[in-house]
Amino acid sequence: MIGREKDPSNSEVRRLIQDSIEQDRRRAEAAKAREMLHRLQNQSQQDHEEERVSDDEEHFRERRDSIVVSGQNMVIVNEKL
Repeated sequence: MIGREKDPSNSEVRRLIQDSIEQDRRRAEAAKAREMLHRLQNQSQQDHEEERVSDDEEHFRERRDSIVVSGQNMVIVNEKL
């Protein structure tokens, strides 16, 4: 029995194969977690950008609403900064 293990269920080759499969599974899980983190970061950046744009739009609406046009003259009635 050259090259054969006496107990195949506890063989070194089987253990090495199982270890390799486990490492592959962990790598796949880590890659999935990195992808999810990347998506969350992108979504957070998009949300922040949308919030900033919304804040800017609100600021300009407030400014626009505070301007009264009288003939050719524009008068600032209530300036909010």
